[in-house]
Amino acid sequence: MARTALVLVDIQNDYFPGGRMELVGPDAAAAQAVRLLEQFRRQGLPVIHVRHESLRPNAAFFLPGTDGARLHESVAPPPARPWCSSTIPTASATRTCKPS
Repeated sequence: MARTALVLVDIQNDYFPGGRMELVGPDAAAAQAVRLLEQFRRQGLPVIHVRHESLRPNAAFFLPGTDGARLHESVAPPPARPWCSSTIPTASATRTCKPS
């Protein structure tokens, strides 16, 4: 039995224009993620949303409770769908999953 899931990692507001760690091309990257996300949702396949929250002293972005740490609206899970949180920059160390 094949196991297939889409894992979306760190598509968060701080990477977008106006965020604390603006990247080059986040909108184009998010658009690609949206295409995959829509395909997985149509097929009823699992989608796992992971967001990073920095607990380091003097952290500049992904601060817990800030708009920048939230998943970008283009890929955010629907209400009552779970998302996962990681406090170190790797999804493989994700420790907490909770409803959105």
